[in-house]
Amino acid sequence: MKNIDKNLTIGKNTKNTQSKKTRGFGYQILGFGSGGGGAKFVAATGGTESTSGDFKIHTFTSPGTFCVSCAGNPGGSSTVEYLVVAGGGSGGGLQIAGGGGGAGGFRTNFPTCTGTPVCAQGYPVTIGGGGGGSSGNAAQNSPVGNNGSDSSALSITSSGGGRGGSKHPSSSGQPGGSGGGGNGRSTYPKGTGNSGGFTPSEGNPGGNGNGQNYAKGGGGGGSGGPGGNA
Repeated sequence: MKNIDKNLTIGKNTKNTQSKKTRGFGYQILGFGSGGGGAKFVAATGGTESTSGDFKIHTFTSPGTFCVSCAGNPGGSSTVEYLVVAGGGSGGGLQIAGGGGGAGGFRTNFPTCTGTPVCAQGYPVTIGGGGGGSSGNAAQNSPVGNNGSDSSALSITSSGGGRGGSKHPSSSGQPGGSGGGGNGRSTYPKGTGNSGGFTPSEGNPGGNGNGQNYAKGGGGGGSGGPGGNA
């Protein structure tokens, strides 16, 4: 999966103004701010701003506010597209016995027939960090890792990824946006994905360990598919 470093992007797809091949996230900016009874278009500030053709893109990699100054109208544009990605979980402890961390939840309304309406107001944006890793002597009890943190914007929340299972102390892969991989013992299995219960799913389960003592753990789940078994 392409590493997007917890990026969160907010925007709107317009009517036939840009080829879908680019898969850009943005809202139409041609003519925004026009007065009278004509077409009006969404206008906003916040995050790192860029444009692609007729689209404006706002990318957040740290907390901030998406500030809408003009909500547009149906004659122009009045909705946005979003891409919300949470922080990934860390791997489990104890070298090869630990499972891989699950990816953060991945949610988007692209492509859809209609986007998400916005109003002229500020929308808080929260960026979830990755889970802190485990540490310690590989032959002794090693602290387990941590789940990733949630990200949210426009009332859309993506769940942090589940941490991988650990051998010492024994634990399973944890649920999350995508689940953590199980440790090397089958009694401590993989974590489930889509912990937010969303449709479509925000992620996938982790993979299983190979069921042997001090053996290989399973891979963490990702947005594109489940984690691999050991």
